[in-house]
Amino acid sequence: MSTLRCIVLTSLAIVPLASCAASARKDRGKPGDLVAQTTVGKNRCSEANPTDRPFVVEWDATDTATFESAAQRDVIIVRYENCELEVLDGCMDDGISGKYGSYDVPKWTSGSIEGFEIENTFDLFAKLPLGAASFAANVDAGNKLLLRYFVSGTVNSTRATVYKKEVGANPRCNGATHFVRAYNLGAFELDSEKKDAESVKASFKEAGAGAGRSHRAATLKRGGELASCTAGTAMELSRCKVPIRLALRPLEDGEPPVATNAASGPAPGTSTAGKDGWQLAAELGQSAAQKSKNGDGMGCLLDLDRAMEAHSETAQKMDMMRATCEMQAGKCEDGKKRYRKFMEQAATGRRFTAEELDRTTSDQAARYCAGKLTPTEAAKKAGPAIHESMDAGDVAGCIRHGNTLVDSVPKMPTKHINEQRERTFAISGINTAAVCAAKLGSCAEAKKLYRSYAQFAYEKKGKELDEFVEHGFKGSFRECAGK
Repeated sequence: MSTLRCIVLTSLAIVPLASCAASARKDRGKPGDLVAQTTVGKNRCSEANPTDRPFVVEWDATDTATFESAAQRDVIIVRYENCELEVLDGCMDDGISGKYGSYDVPKWTSGSIEGFEIENTFDLFAKLPLGAASFAANVDAGNKLLLRYFVSGTVNSTRATVYKKEVGANPRCNGATHFVRAYNLGAFELDSEKKDAESVKASFKEAGAGAGRSHRAATLKRGGELASCTAGTAMELSRCKVPIRLALRPLEDGEPPVATNAASGPAPGTSTAGKDGWQLAAELGQSAAQKSKNGDGMGCLLDLDRAMEAHSETAQKMDMMRATCEMQAGKCEDGKKRYRKFMEQAATGRRFTAEELDRTTSDQAARYCAGKLTPTEAAKKAGPAIHESMDAGDVAGCIRHGNTLVDSVPKMPTKHINEQRERTFAISGINTAAVCAAKLGSCAEAKKLYRSYAQFAYEKKGKELDEFVEHGFKGSFRECAGK
């Protein structure tokens, strides 16, 4: 998230920095910053009691989209100190999505219009101590600020805790202090109102377009469409689903206390109070399944470990889930061995042959494994991904997955008939990637992919291959004519 690399997070706003954190700290106390020289300004950032639920009302559309995109894959790790917050966009594992956790689906709530006012500098720094100097000039000019917002739902992380040593092995996580435990969705308006004798105080219970609008001097910032948000419709409208507030939680000292290296913390809705071991294990199993669904393999393994401690007999019945979560967590070889053994011993009414066990294990690995895959597994994973990229209009995805097939095909075994079929499907997938690239306007990459397809499918080389590609590409990719 390069656009979020250097930002100052306030309880009311995130202000883009002209340079990185070191420069920002240097500028905070410069002689020209008159507010910083006051008693209030010097004490505006209390590290003894910093807010852990800041609003993010100054994100533009690009920042919001980037945050939402990253949050679909991983928990967001940040550096949060000295009144500044920096999103560590590189603090993730490129091969294992959700390594430090992921986010659940939104939990929708019955919201209402809420808000607060800022009438003077003392009020400003008391309520908005982080980066609030950016609004001081507006307040000093005789204006008051009004923030009105509607919370339609909350997105929670699958982790209750992330440990410092868990992220410490990743150099791109240097400086990490907190993670985004949750964030609120909704809409907001930030207005500046001139304080004079004729100004009529606006009601927080009216939704933006009604009373009070005529005497407001200016709208400083807006996210979503506050006037359209109601308790009955907010979850159905994209304009009522903008990230407006974060809930931050400090990283814990040390490392996770379990062998799976997952972050610990109670699973949602689980408690040992008044429960038998089997009941707790069952609840932990449900939590593990939800984390697996959200791509958090490590969190899933933790819950399964806790389920084993609570009631081993119940937990042992979750071995197939453990295999899947091991694959998701980057422990692919362990997961494949466990899955193969599970299928070998499964009571299906007949015994699988060795070839069938290998094939079904390979299929499972292609679907779930993070990290290194065999050429056949990589091809199985890339094929469906090309169609998903095409449906999403993602030309880069089509090209990337197509090139994965180009790299995998020469290495795929062809001893058995099923292996030959898998190789044929992979070759066909290269042509599909070429079609996708051409339709989305990347004709040069489409031609490269088509050339690889022709080489593998028709076993042509040299001049013969060149002539075949020229003729075939013109005939099959008319959208690229003359390009």
